[in-house]
Amino acid sequence: MALLLFGVAFSGMKAQTMYVRPITGTQSSYGVATIKNLTFSNGNLVVTNLTGGKVIWTQVK
Repeated sequence: MALLLFGVAFSGMKAQTMYVRPITGTQSSYGVATIKNLTFSNGNLVVTNLTGGKVIWTQVK
């Protein structure tokens, strides 16, 4: 019974997306499930994905 309720409760879940928009530039999106961690270094946002790749954002709104 609990397993059935668990399945019903989460069947409507949708993938979540994080959007990053620098002050000057184009907005980018990341699937939350693909992000390993988010850190801030010297005022920059560093997005690390599950494969170890990093994207560094400066001047993020």
